[in-house]
Amino acid sequence: MMGNDKEIEKTKMLKKDWETIDAIAGDPKISQHEIAEQLHGYKLDRKRTFRRELSLFILTAVFILGLFVTTLMKSVQTILYIQVCAALLGPVISIFLTAREGKVRL
Repeated sequence: MMGNDKEIEKTKMLKKDWETIDAIAGDPKISQHEIAEQLHGYKLDRKRTFRRELSLFILTAVFILGLFVTTLMKSVQTILYIQVCAALLGPVISIFLTAREGKVRL
């Protein structure tokens, strides 16, 4: 009987500890406002990453194209024409990709 009383007391203590832990943890539900904030932050991060990658891609492409044409043609005037065309087409491509990104929603 002594062992049984100790087991009951241990069980009560464990139950009390679990209730305390549950009370500390609080309600696990997330409010709609918090979900909206997290989603908005995620979208902003995605947009920043997209723009950064697009800019890096365009700069790299222009640089490589410039080196390629300069090497083949050995003409500074040709490389300037290509650089100007790339500078004019870059924003157009950016607008196109941004519009496409806007159509693709999660």
